[in-house]
Amino acid sequence: MTTRTEAGAGKSFASTLLPWIVAGLLAVVYLLSLNHWLSFKNLQAVARATGQTWTPDVYAPLFSLITSPFRWLPESAVPVAMNLFSVVCAFFTVVLLARCVALLPHDRTAKQRERQHGSAALLSVSLAWLPLVLAVLICGLQLTFWENATTSSVGMFDLVLFAYSVRCLMEYRVSKAESWLLRAAVVFAAAATDAWVMILLFPAFLAAMIWIKGLSFFHLRFLARLFLCLLAGLLFYLYLPLLHLKSSGAFWLPLKENISAQFFQVEYIFRYTPHYVQLVLILTSLLPILVIGIRWTATFGDTSQIGRSLAT
Repeated sequence: MTTRTEAGAGKSFASTLLPWIVAGLLAVVYLLSLNHWLSFKNLQAVARATGQTWTPDVYAPLFSLITSPFRWLPESAVPVAMNLFSVVCAFFTVVLLARCVALLPHDRTAKQRERQHGSAALLSVSLAWLPLVLAVLICGLQLTFWENATTSSVGMFDLVLFAYSVRCLMEYRVSKAESWLLRAAVVFAAAATDAWVMILLFPAFLAAMIWIKGLSFFHLRFLARLFLCLLAGLLFYLYLPLLHLKSSGAFWLPLKENISAQFFQVEYIFRYTPHYVQLVLILTSLLPILVIGIRWTATFGDTSQIGRSLAT
């Protein structure tokens, strides 16, 4: 099969236009199966958007800020508008997924390094479009993803933020532009104000950034910028407490309740979730990423000819 240059692979049809086309087709499927009214999944989100919750609104400040314009709509139109917002989030999630697949390195084994050229080692064969399409279809047509794409939920909004953070890391690996890492830090920290899972994944996110950037990560100038970007994202914690301060005079209590609830979930995972469940989560998520992140040598496992063949 013929190969293209690294720059051509990075800006090819498969990595630029194709993700938008496939994601657009999935968005049509989501629109055709869209939930037009209330359900158990979107009931809380719609109640928050219309201001009809009977408890103080202290959780998911970023989602509350983004969906606040829905309060200007007639109440009968809010459910379908919120569900359409989930369709938009799902659309951008699968686009980001496809872009990340296009940016995956293909120099993990000696055989791959023989076929690929350039430091980024992007897939440059004529069938480079196939992994993108498969990834988008497998994710986009998965039952849970489809359910959250057609019915409003905080989870779909948080997922698109996480996907963008991962995309920024992948873009930095290719372009070496430091701005991508700073964008990833801002978005990841902002998503952490909504989702406790982002707090749980922060060590892995930081480790990935160190792995990609190398020892230059520890330069004081970069660390200072990174800290400021993380701090800027965490400022969304103050949004709902400031609203409560304006309406009822309470500030610290809503802020403490949100942060405490998030760290309780993290503590629950570590202290009360069975160890075999934790192991399954690691084996199906973090371990595959670790394995594909290693550039395996041709002699891994043995120095004999048979050993090299088995390792390959």
